[in-house]
Amino acid sequence: MTFRIRLIFFFLILILNSCKFLNHTAYFASPPNVNCFNSEKDKNLKVSLSSNHFESQSNIAFSKHIGVSTGLYGGFHGQYGAEIASIFYNRFSDKKYFETQIGYGYFNNKTKFAGNETMGYAFWFAIAPAHNIHTKYHKLFIQPTYFYVTKHVNFGITIKLNAIYFTQYHYYYKKLTDWSNPDDDPIYKTYTTSTLDFTNKWNILCEPVLTVQFKNVVYVQFSGIISNMNYESPTSFEEYRVYGGSTELISNKEYGHTRLRQHVSILLTVGHIFNFKKKK
Repeated sequence: MTFRIRLIFFFLILILNSCKFLNHTAYFASPPNVNCFNSEKDKNLKVSLSSNHFESQSNIAFSKHIGVSTGLYGGFHGQYGAEIASIFYNRFSDKKYFETQIGYGYFNNKTKFAGNETMGYAFWFAIAPAHNIHTKYHKLFIQPTYFYVTKHVNFGITIKLNAIYFTQYHYYYKKLTDWSNPDDDPIYKTYTTSTLDFTNKWNILCEPVLTVQFKNVVYVQFSGIISNMNYESPTSFEEYRVYGGSTELISNKEYGHTRLRQHVSILLTVGHIFNFKKKK
């Protein structure tokens, strides 16, 4: 790998780490483990980093059309998960490669952020809301991938279809929505809060992914989430009075339900591929 590619790789890692607190999802978004095998002797180890997790993936081609993949995932808030899948692949020509993976995964997802009442983390948000999310789920997935191969860069498109079974689902957020003049004494603050809990529920989720591999060594993945998880949760207004260093809850009014917004996600992942050849 050239020095320039290494520099880009580590620069992207710094960017991803700088915004890791933005993640606000009940589903642990983890880009697919995809391959572009050259022969039945191929095997590789991949390590990658995103804004909410790191992962290690391994792939082995057993024959001209069959292989196996595994993945271990860890997050910056204590999340963890694993996947295993069978690979069915075919290289139609020097430039065209196709594979399908069918597998199973288990994840324990946790994200917690205390919130920030002064820092805007994106131009359309004025305040970073506090949230506490904890979900556990199993998933079954099928993952077709097509690669267009060139001399230096491979371009891949993946559609990962997941059947998700939540055995535990907890979601809470709290956002500052109104406040009085900071010079007043006391200060009055109003928050919007919402909580949802359930167990044992199926959902369908689709992850479209674009993968760009540079010399089959460094790769970048752009992935999104499309889901039917349109849950609504009870929502309340909480008003507090801040006086003399103490905070007092003075009212709590439920005003309806809010559709949870944590199931739409766009993720950028960068990784490194270590390629090996099986011994004859």
